[in-house]
Amino acid sequence: MKIAPAFAASLAVLCLIFSVATSPVVAGDKAIEGYPLTTTIWPLAPIPTCWDMQVQAFNGYAAQREIVRKAVAETWEAASLIRFAGWGACTGKKNEGLTIVVNSDGPATYGLGTQLRNLSPGMRLNFEFTKWSESCQQTKDECIRKIAVHEFGHALGFAHEQNRATPLREHATTIRTRNASMAIYMSARGI
Repeated sequence: MKIAPAFAASLAVLCLIFSVATSPVVAGDKAIEGYPLTTTIWPLAPIPTCWDMQVQAFNGYAAQREIVRKAVAETWEAASLIRFAGWGACTGKKNEGLTIVVNSDGPATYGLGTQLRNLSPGMRLNFEFTKWSESCQQTKDECIRKIAVHEFGHALGFAHEQNRATPLREHATTIRTRNASMAIYMSARGI
């Protein structure tokens, strides 16, 4: 299987942002090592995914929800056997997978991997950028896409590189920007 250079570079950046696996991960022709929270890895079954929002918001954010779904399909699903399924409105029953809310706060997950199972919400995304990362006002779709890739990394069990007990210092980068939280997302070119 051939991996496009832009995707390989993006995957490499993501692997450095997140702790990936105890054995090397191959991105193109480069191997990158990482450390997973192995107890939170999802089984290779589709992960039920739903949006917890009112009907009006669900319908109003159709384009943004599609950006998220497509970003996940083109990155995490394209590079692995994992699949997210459903993507509709939550039914009110406990979700055995991932429940997503959208509000004006910064994006987050409330755990890693399977820790999100049955949590409502398990993930929080932001589509408007009015109170958090206002710089995304000019590039909302791009920000939504990159943030989705980042947060779904957490949903798969990946942690931030700086949380690793022994970080890969040779890959460390100092980010100097007014909006450091967005610099992490925006540094993943090609995503």
